[in-house]
Amino acid sequence: MVEIDFSKPATQQLHRVLVDAYYREDRLLEVTAKAGISPADIPFQETLRRTWMFLLVGLEQAQRVEALLDAVLADPNAAKAHADVRAFRADAIAVPPPAPRLEVHPPEASERASFEKVMGDKPTFLDVAFLQAGLDASRAVARLRMRFAANWFLGTGFLIAPQLVLTAHHNLYDGNGNRVTELEVQFDYEATLGGAMRETVAAQPLLDTILGEPDADWAIVKLADVVPGDRRPLRFASRPAATDAWVAIIQHPDGLPKKIALHHNTVTYADDNYVHYLTDTLGGSSGSPVFDEQWQVVALHHAGGDMRVPGMAATVYRNSGIPIARVKARLDHLQVEYT
Repeated sequence: MVEIDFSKPATQQLHRVLVDAYYREDRLLEVTAKAGISPADIPFQETLRRTWMFLLVGLEQAQRVEALLDAVLADPNAAKAHADVRAFRADAIAVPPPAPRLEVHPPEASERASFEKVMGDKPTFLDVAFLQAGLDASRAVARLRMRFAANWFLGTGFLIAPQLVLTAHHNLYDGNGNRVTELEVQFDYEATLGGAMRETVAAQPLLDTILGEPDADWAIVKLADVVPGDRRPLRFASRPAATDAWVAIIQHPDGLPKKIALHHNTVTYADDNYVHYLTDTLGGSSGSPVFDEQWQVVALHHAGGDMRVPGMAATVYRNSGIPIARVKARLDHLQVEYT
């Protein structure tokens, strides 16, 4: 059986040639599909380099590395990788020589700046106030409990005005267009740093004010009063989310105490109708705000699953939101006032 061991130079070299040959997501999806690997089984990471690493490890555990290598060797567009793939199978892959050992000496003052650097394509430094801004934004996010007939469901919503909550349409209407029969809006349903639960602040929704549209999966509901506490309604971003941008989601996944998803948070596709991202969500996350780096809302989270990306033949497993500009346009058309 082929061994994938990233402590060994042979595996490292195989990884390098596969990344070079399949440096775009659509190419990776093509070759894995030919190997009989479902997109749902691909452990997408924030970069394709890391995706390939996790994929190879997972395929070894499933004893499917040989199927992938067969697909690579059958791919004429990956001809540059064929020699290394065959050599890897024969346990004779050539690895680049190690870099020459540099003589280390105490740096002069003029040299010290070169010992540290930005590691990626652009700096990732953020003001520490970024953390406080995120915490402030979280206070506008609420857990929703919705009742349709005899069944209760869970979701998320957020303030866009002192007495106005935005959420997903399917949180407030069932598949037949029937409006929710009961609705609970709970702010501060979250754990403290010590693990104890905060005291929840309940808001009274006015069910006869519910307004929404299924096409863009948005809905709003007015509250009877301003929610107590220092919580500011969230603001809509003026610029749309872009591919490779960073997005975070504050949410109540599975109805749990408030969570924030910050890892694997790359936007993989965006157009006027949808934003696809790797940020984690679960049932109960629908209606959550999708934030940019300024903690402004760029999308309304509404779904997850196999998505078809325009221009790509294969489907991919992604989480998805509605661009907030699409929702904003409808709110403006209906003359809804928001912050």
